[in-house]
Amino acid sequence: MISKSSVSDVAGKEGAGRGPKPAAGAFHLLALMAAALMLTAHVTDGHGVSERESHERPWPGEELLFALEVWDPAGELILRPRIIGEAGRPSRFELWGESENDDGNPYARIVLDALGAVDGLDLSLVLSLNGLVDNHRLRLRMPLNEPRTVSVPTNDGRYLQVHLRAFRVGSDAFEAYIDAMERQRMAERTPQA
Repeated sequence: MISKSSVSDVAGKEGAGRGPKPAAGAFHLLALMAAALMLTAHVTDGHGVSERESHERPWPGEELLFALEVWDPAGELILRPRIIGEAGRPSRFELWGESENDDGNPYARIVLDALGAVDGLDLSLVLSLNGLVDNHRLRLRMPLNEPRTVSVPTNDGRYLQVHLRAFRVGSDAFEAYIDAMERQRMAERTPQA
């Protein structure tokens, strides 16, 4: 903190026609305050939510939404899970139900492990699906907020299509996605006249 006496001392000392010469401590303090202000303005949008570009990697522990769709070889939608996870920690989705295998395994299991990469996410995906796919592992790099489609071979030689997107929780793209989901849900519930 700059005291009143140090301000008057700095103001009273003048160099050769260059005006008052600031004290070194005061200059560093002002530089740090300006840097902190610029960093705060760059990182937040006024709501405390990070609005970095979609090609920048997420920070470890940053919450992510993974939106997946799994389509069978005939073009039918099989699964549409939304998984909240953290960058740097594996996230697991399991679906149990009446279509459970006889061996006690879930109908579907998806394990996602998202690590920050220079240009988005370095994502590891493991998929098991009721006898169609058994623990198929793949690794891909993808930007945030942009759709990505991958083909996953089934046990009988055909292919599933997996569509996926990842969003930072709380980002503008995340909010837009949630709003679109809500509008779609409302449209599906609206009775047709």
